[in-house]
Order: sequence, then structure tokens, then C-alpha cells
Amino acid sequence: MEALSRLIEKAISVGLLTGFAVSRMASDPLLISHILFADDTLIFCEADPVHISHLRYILIWLEATSGLRVNLGKSELVPIGDVPLVEDLADILGCKTSTLPMKYLGLPLGADFKSLAIWNPIVEKMERCLAGWKRFYLSSGGRLTLIKSTLSNLPTYFLSLFPIPITVAKRMEQIQRNFLWGHTEEVFKYHLVKWEQVCSPLNNGGLAIRNLRLFNEALLGKWLWRYGVERDALWRQVVLAKYGSLEGDWMSRVPTGPYGVGLWKFIRGGWLKFSKFLKFEVGSGTRIQFWDDIWCCAEPLKALFPDLYRIACVPEATVADHMQVRGAAVTWEVHFTRMAHDWELESFSSFLEVIYAANITNRGMDKMCWLPSLGEGFQVKSYYQVLSPSRNGDFPWKIIWKSKVPPRVAFFSWTAALGKILTADNLRKRHIVVVSWCCMCKADGESMDHLLLHCSFAKEIWDMLFAMFGVHWVMPYHVIDLFACWPRRLGSLHRSVLWRAAPHCLMWCIWKERNARLFEGSEKSVIELKLQFMCSFADWMAASGPLGYSNLLEFLDLCSS
Repeated sequence: MEALSRLIEKAISVGLLTGFAVSRMASDPLLISHILFADDTLIFCEADPVHISHLRYILIWLEATSGLRVNLGKSELVPIGDVPLVEDLADILGCKTSTLPMKYLGLPLGADFKSLAIWNPIVEKMERCLAGWKRFYLSSGGRLTLIKSTLSNLPTYFLSLFPIPITVAKRMEQIQRNFLWGHTEEVFKYHLVKWEQVCSPLNNGGLAIRNLRLFNEALLGKWLWRYGVERDALWRQVVLAKYGSLEGDWMSRVPTGPYGVGLWKFIRGGWLKFSKFLKFEVGSGTRIQFWDDIWCCAEPLKALFPDLYRIACVPEATVADHMQVRGAAVTWEVHFTRMAHDWELESFSSFLEVIYAANITNRGMDKMCWLPSLGEGFQVKSYYQVLSPSRNGDFPWKIIWKSKVPPRVAFFSWTAALGKILTADNLRKRHIVVVSWCCMCKADGESMDHLLLHCSFAKEIWDMLFAMFGVHWVMPYHVIDLFACWPRRLGSLHRSVLWRAAPHCLMWCIWKERNARLFEGSEKSVIELKLQFMCSFADWMAASGPLGYSNLLEFLDLCSS
């Protein structure tokens, strides 16, 4: 491909071919004649029989000198705009013709970036992966795993280049929601937890399913980062030539004009939010704005000292304009429009402390740093995290998701911790008329906390569990409080594994028994339910890995030892 590139460049230099020019100023255009990607090549030239003939000769010379064969049968001539006699031009090359928009290397070429049609293959792929019939063969935990794997397998190059339309994002989120809760056109299922909560991080009580719109914004943010650091990249040179650059050359100017600005204008629109997470490391200081950029503290100096910024002689000055280097020492000369008043002396003193405390290397080029992951460069993951709504993060997610229990049980425990399982009180909140009594103790009204923790029927099983482990425990009022205060370690490592899984198994057995009584008309005694709990508990722990027991008696000994 290097040989082809040299041949095309030589042909352009002598006027046999012409590419196209990109520039805001006609005096200094950026000329582009061809783009190489692995074994594929895009060549730009005039729709002129003479130029097409020259291109044909270049391809023949390439075959003769390199021994490679150009497959013109798979090549296509694509006109841009109204080009007469396209078929005649294609005959000169011996190739086929095509039209824009088209698909090239898996991406739509020449299509409107806002078009819904370009997202149809992505939506269809998600519908196939999360087909309705699959939800009948998967537990809730299995459905959650499949949703996450489907998102990771989606073509992220679409999301990293095109802004996802709101209607497409809502459609894809609807597919995920319905699949997660088992909802189909034939079978109605309640969505127990709001989707915003589902998409939040684990420590905020969510399932860490990516919010598509925020993930799309984080992926597009990578282009903003790359513009600042990839100074020699061709795509950056095109954007720079077309729109120009801001002071410091970290970002282009805001695109204007009616043509060819839509996609980059959308990406560029995220710069204001993106730049809040940037910090600049001073080298020469020529590309860093003294007052506007973050370089010596956690905020721009104009935000930290607004009274001083208002009287600065040169508000748009760079760091280099105020920095004086004498040997290894760095001094600062910042000029203001007037002398300081008495009440401003403290601000001046703090200002000088801040700039003299800055670590200035005065070596090499200025660098752009990513604050959410300092020292590691830009990461889509870290940008997604700072874009996501933040909460207190005190949800007891580790005891729920890291315990050695089946995924469907962990999912049930998560739903219970949020207070969303469909007990009688929650059904009444959804305007469903039900008998509000507990079918286990037949004495009190049914609520989630009563059913799983305080019902006399459940209390006997909890007492047995605490006796098994030799623990004295005061039962909290809410399920989420139980998980929050449940100790993560209890004696040996193997015993701690059992202890962390115990509340999941107990509440799951109570829930299954409650449903059996309501919907199947069957009923177990307390003794039978205790035995079922111990057998299920032992089976789960045996399936999770070797814990040093071979029968139920050895299992009980391990719990109490």
C-alpha cells in the first residue's frame, strides 16, 4: 500500500490526478487524495475520463511493480453529487458503480448521522439476542447476565461515532426492560424497579446496566480527548483545516455554516462538560490559559479568584506569558490594572501561594491530563462514571452480589433489599385488590419486612439459623438493614462463606413457600421448611466449591465450628 500511496502522490504532484481540498482559508488548503485502511483504499479524484484513465494506469503500474493484483471486480466507483456518464467512467476502470449512502467497512458512508435507519441493524441485533422465547428458559439472574453480554457485543463503533437518537435509545432500553422482567406481548410482567435505578452502579443499589445515552456520550468524548493529544492524525488535520482551533489548540472552534458540520458540531458540543474534567501539566506553558484552564489547582484561577481576574491586565494570557524561568527557579510576573485594596490583600496572598505551589517542570510540551483517572489518560469507563448521577453509595451490594448463591437468588435479594417484591402491601400500591394478611403466620398483614423477617413462622427459621452458627442477633426492622449490618466474616474462611450466603437462602425458601401456599394450595410445616432450608443451603454451598464437607452432618459441624 506504500507503493500505491507514492504513485498517487507523484501523479498529483505532476497534475495527473487531483484530490479535494479542505480549508477555511483558500491560501493554505489541506489536500486529500486517498485514505488507506488495511487492504482497503479510498481514492478521491475528478469525475473526468482523463483522470480516471490516469488512475487506471497507476493501478496497472502497481500490479506490474509489486506483483499484487487489484481486484477491480470488487471495487466500486461512487459519484458525489450529480455526475453524468458514471457508467462510462466505470467502464474505463473496469469496476462497478454504487451510490451514496452506502455501507463501507461496516459503517454507513454518506448517510445523515441523525437518520434512524442507520440504527436498524443494531436494534434488530438486540431484538435477536434478547428474543422473547429466551426469557422463558432463563431465570432473572440469567436474563441480567445476557443483557450485559449483549450490550458488550453491540458494535460500539456505532456508539463511538454517531449520537444515538432518543427514539432509538428508548426502543433499545424498552427491549432490555421487557427482557429483564420477563414481559412479552402475551405475558404481562411488572417492572419492579425503575430503569434509572437499574442503570445505576451496584453501590447505589442498581444493576450496573449501562445507560445507552450516557455510554454514547462517554464514547463520543474520546474524540474530544483525541483531538487534544493526536496532533498529527489525519482526521484531526481535517477538522482543524475546516474549523480552526481555539487558543492552546486543544479543541476546534465551534463549527458554523450550513454544510458538513453536523456530526462534529454535535461531538464538539460536549466540550464544555468534558473540559471540566481536564487538567493541564505545564511544560513550556504556551498552550495553557493562565486564568481559564485548570493547571495549578482543582479549579481555574478565574473561578478561585474572580476579584483578581476582573482586574487582570491580560485575561486571555497563557501561563508562559506570566512565567519567568531563571535557572531552576520559576518566578511569576502577573500584572493587574490597579494596585490592591486593603481588603484584597488576603486574596493576593492566597493567589501567590497557589501559583508558587504549582509543580512546574518547564520541560517539553504542555500536556492534557484526565482528572478522573490521573496518570492513566482518558478512559471511557471513568467518563461514564462521572456522567452518571451520583448517590450516597451505601447500598450493601457486596453481601448481595458477592455471596456464593445462584444468580436468581441474588437478584431476588436485590429486589427485596429495595423493598420491591410483590407482597400484599406492594400489590396494593399498584392498585391491585388483595387480602392483606400473611399466609404464613395467619395473624398479621403481609408486608415484605414482616414476611421475610418478623413473621412468627419466619422467626423460628431465623432462630434456628442463628443457633446453627452460635450467634446472638437482634433482628433489624428492614431487609436492607439486615444486609447492611450482616457481618462479612465469621470465624474461618469457609464458615464466613456459609454465613454470607445464609440470609439469601433463608429468605428465598420463605418466599418460595409463600408462593406455593398462595398459588398452588400446598403448605409445609415449620419442621419441613427448616429441613428444606438446610438441604438447599448445603446443596448451594456444595455447588459453589469445595468447603470441606461430604454430608449434611459435616455441613452442620462446619457452620457451628
